[in-house]
Amino acid sequence: MPESQRFEKLVYVSEKMAELCDLARKAAKTELPILIQGETGTGKELLARGIHYNSARRTSPLMIQNCGGMPDELLQSELFGHKRGSFTGAISDRLGLFRAADNGTVFLDEISEVSPSFQVSLLRFLQEGEVKPLGSDKTETCNVRVIVASNRPLKAMAEAGKFRKDLYFRLRGFELEVAPLRDRPDDIPALAEFFAAKHSNAIGRKVLGISASVLEKLLHFDWPGNVRELENEIRRMVALAKDGEYLTTETLSPAILATAPRVPRAGGFMPEGVTLKEKVESLEKQLVGEVLSRHRWNQSRRRTNLVSLALVLPTRSSATGLPKRASAMADSDDDNNKPPADAAVLRFPQSRVRLPGSEEPVKLIGTRALAGTLGAPSEQTTGHWCSRCRGIWYGYLLDVTCPACGNRHG
Repeated sequence: MPESQRFEKLVYVSEKMAELCDLARKAAKTELPILIQGETGTGKELLARGIHYNSARRTSPLMIQNCGGMPDELLQSELFGHKRGSFTGAISDRLGLFRAADNGTVFLDEISEVSPSFQVSLLRFLQEGEVKPLGSDKTETCNVRVIVASNRPLKAMAEAGKFRKDLYFRLRGFELEVAPLRDRPDDIPALAEFFAAKHSNAIGRKVLGISASVLEKLLHFDWPGNVRELENEIRRMVALAKDGEYLTTETLSPAILATAPRVPRAGGFMPEGVTLKEKVESLEKQLVGEVLSRHRWNQSRRRTNLVSLALVLPTRSSATGLPKRASAMADSDDDNNKPPADAAVLRFPQSRVRLPGSEEPVKLIGTRALAGTLGAPSEQTTGHWCSRCRGIWYGYLLDVTCPACGNRHG
């Protein structure tokens, strides 16, 4: 499995989340308000926490308030505070989260659910930094960074008159969109492994890993509850699993177990995009995902058997427009010099591949270039299959000695 990355407690592998977290790190260095949008369960609060703890305010408090379903009076009291006797039940003074978080951060979740009157109060606070507790005739100032989140599109609500436009524009100093889990399946194996380790340690149970059949089912499920639903499923599986065993389909929920592989659109997989380049890149992404899924996203196995992800750039015949055979090894009569029958051969023009031992991504260019375990592709090199090392290396057509083991081919 590709090595997972973290933004505080946010675990991810996908390029979408990497770009989002890079932008969040930049936003954290500023004092601008931040609007985080995304479906329920995608990790908006974790992203907000990551921003706070990567900001200059990290040593000050982070206060969190869910605004959904709260009456105006109670929400005003929670955020702005109140004086004793200002309303029924106000038996003592309350400081309020804005003043309690002075020099820190306040995170307001479900901001789309607040009333128009509260929107006015919040707008004034964002503009002036002033807090007036309920029942008080004095205003106080506090220095707070505001981060808000919504599972409904605020822009559309503002255009429809359901949310103040001036408040929307004030809140979106930075606008971060967290993609649903179904749109970033690369994250599913990494999250599943993280949750399995987390919850097995919590209950003192040893779990060896997650079976390939379970990962396949998890990858095919749509996850309407997103990451929260995935965590609950893994937690349930860990609770039902036996000590010292793998998580298998025996403990999967019936709804996930019954999930069928995603059916391609009519006529098979239809690449997305308008231009030829966009369609080819879409097809490549689909094929690479299938190969990684088949190999259970195992990082060490991917390194030692990289031929299973051999990426071939074929040339096209000017006469027929069909791909030519990509390598001299395909024409060899020696079966031992051929890659395994299940080796995946993928077209990958203009793609970036990180080779073992290399810190920089390599562009696959030229007429015959393979991604292997040794050497580097160029316009003049050809990939050779070494049956002893069971890997691919690069060299000129007549250079048939493997640089790793000295085995001579041809």
